[in-house]
Amino acid sequence: MNPRRPEDQAGERRRLALEAIVALTARLHDPANAEDVVEEIARGARTLVGGEVAALLWVRDQVPTIVAVDGPGERDLPAMLAAVEDEVVSLLTDGREMSVVQGAGRVLVLAPLHAVLAEPRLIVASLPEHAGADPAPGVDEEIAELLGMFVEQAGLAIDRTVALAERQELMLVAERDRIARDLHDVVIQRLFATGLQLQGVRGKVDDPAVTELLASAVKDLDTTIRDIRTTIFELQYRGRVSLRADVRKLVREYVPVLGFTPLVRITGAVDALVPDPVAAQLLAVLREALSNVARHAGATTCRVEVDVRRDEAPGRVRLAVIDNGTGIDGEVVESGLRNARRRAQDLGGTLTHAGEEAGGTRLVWQVPLAP
Repeated sequence: MNPRRPEDQAGERRRLALEAIVALTARLHDPANAEDVVEEIARGARTLVGGEVAALLWVRDQVPTIVAVDGPGERDLPAMLAAVEDEVVSLLTDGREMSVVQGAGRVLVLAPLHAVLAEPRLIVASLPEHAGADPAPGVDEEIAELLGMFVEQAGLAIDRTVALAERQELMLVAERDRIARDLHDVVIQRLFATGLQLQGVRGKVDDPAVTELLASAVKDLDTTIRDIRTTIFELQYRGRVSLRADVRKLVREYVPVLGFTPLVRITGAVDALVPDPVAAQLLAVLREALSNVARHAGATTCRVEVDVRRDEAPGRVRLAVIDNGTGIDGEVVESGLRNARRRAQDLGGTLTHAGEEAGGTRLVWQVPLAP
């Protein structure tokens, strides 16, 4: 069987690349969810470049997080990313279009997405192994051109997905507000008026049994009004940000980086009692703590605890992150946790950092509910 000529291979590669771009472009017209879009981006990038693995990353606080991955080389991806982490951050900071680097024995091409509505995102894909034979590896002009087209479409797809999600959220909040207004302005007013009428009738009735029935009806109406007011509050509150949900979402983001799923324990009325400014600081500290666990601890388990106590006014919220790793040396603590300590001090709280008897590290950040 005759080997395929280089021009035939190039034509086949171009055909597959164009199919990947067309498939991603089709997502711009479909009501696809975010998970489908990011998987399509990873799959299309690997098809286009022709290597064993490709992934879509997002970078927050200079920490790359895997959003989607495709290919049989998935298990080698964490080692690759660890080797090129500085280049990933540098590429996004410098505003370059593309970079080709060596990482964990592979040749990787890095290409940022030009998304406007989403956090910084980047495609990383391994080149075919034969490309690594070149002392100065690179991407040929054709693949570079196709990858540039693909990156533009990927950015549009990400932006459209984010815009649709925000639009649906706004529609949901608007609908909840409408229902809450109708309940308050129409239903409660009618029930209140009915209760007043029954109270007026009760004064004109001489039969004790009827009077008792009317009193019971008025009492039931008062209970119904209180229940509806509670429902109105819940409808309006669900449109707000939930700290409980945000903590769990943030922990899930770090699962690919950590290599395991941390245990999350949240106790107390954190959504109702923790003010928004304090919640924002708590999430920032949690992100820093998880980043340190991923980078320095070498841990295999981690526990995240958030609790609220009001035993003493004004109460306080506590965040604890406990891992079973090797710990963090003093130099890293001062550089990595300085901001977390300052966030606590600015709110009138404290941050403590100590080793566990059985090995590992316990970080505790706690601040008053009313700083």
